[in-house]
Amino acid sequence: MLLLIRHALVDACGRYLAGRQRGIHLNAGGRLQAAQLGRCLATIPLRAIYSSPMERAIETALAVAGNGRSVTVAPDLNEIDFGQWTGVAFEELDARPEWRAFNASRSSTPIPGGERMANVQARAFRCVMDLHRHHPGEVIAIVSHGDVLRSIVARVIGTPLDKIGSFEIDPASISVLGSAGNRLCLNLLNGGALDFEPERYGIPMEATCVRQ
Repeated sequence: MLLLIRHALVDACGRYLAGRQRGIHLNAGGRLQAAQLGRCLATIPLRAIYSSPMERAIETALAVAGNGRSVTVAPDLNEIDFGQWTGVAFEELDARPEWRAFNASRSSTPIPGGERMANVQARAFRCVMDLHRHHPGEVIAIVSHGDVLRSIVARVIGTPLDKIGSFEIDPASISVLGSAGNRLCLNLLNGGALDFEPERYGIPMEATCVRQ
């Protein structure tokens, strides 16, 4: 069982494209969200926690880990390399034809100086499958970024990359991937920590999840 967790809120959310810009940390709301995730998942026997190398993802993963559990950084879970768009305000990006083209056709529109979405999806999904095989029958957490996680979900459910804008993965949300034979299946999309019910998805718990 894999828990796909998007990092919690940062000041950049909705304002500018943080990408791989260093020094982007959780804001006050994000730290609260991360703490809620940590409390909710504290009683789940997570075998391992893997994170993107970006600070905001690691901070979220550490909150999930709490005391006594470690976090392993997995480079293939990193944010998209947005190249020349990194750090640019969304208001400015919305005025650029190449940005609009990218959002309309992610599978074929290149990011200036950055990654292609097909390569992002390939590296992220390969990482998830490797971790799934490495932890058979175990519950693990994977902390990454919105579009990276959406590309993974799209691969699992067979949705084209050009359609990943049709569903959301919010900051600090939990999506659950389970096993269906040799395949992964989507059991939950974009769940919130405060109403997350692990037992519904066959996730073992030692006690009731703490809520507030």
